[in-house]
Amino acid sequence: MSKSNSINSDPDSFMNEDMNAFRRASRELFNNHFRPVESDGHEAWLAVERFQIVEAVLFEQLVTVPNSIEKVPYGEVQPKIEVVLRFSTDVPAFIKENAETPEWEHPTEKTLGPDALLGFVSFYDFESPNVCIDNQYVMVKILGHATKPDLVGKFALLYSFYVGYRKI
Repeated sequence: MSKSNSINSDPDSFMNEDMNAFRRASRELFNNHFRPVESDGHEAWLAVERFQIVEAVLFEQLVTVPNSIEKVPYGEVQPKIEVVLRFSTDVPAFIKENAETPEWEHPTEKTLGPDALLGFVSFYDFESPNVCIDNQYVMVKILGHATKPDLVGKFALLYSFYVGYRKI
């Protein structure tokens, strides 16, 4: 990860347009073509699984290929995409205390500071499959944090409007 976490450093390395285009395309594709309007339970989750296959290809074609980044499955830590805070102060984050479980049940609300090194994982929403998604959160893995070393290695959710994305 980069040593400078300033959103203003090396503007050519930022990939905000591509990441936000993917975020919007993924949201619209799910909401308009995959969201199960009248089904629930098993059928709804099958629709989500079908969408995840398409979403992975969408990420590859809108983000990794145009930026010449190695292909890493969407939903895993992207070693070449750093998430950078847009502000020089701490921002709120949901911290996943147990990295072994896929669920985000009872996340801890904390803050992350501008010295945090964050690896991009995916966009995220807490909603059920029957509800329109907004991809309002960015899931990250905390790869370093000088002032909060106890958070290193944990996953976090940040509001997408708090961050930018940099190719490293």
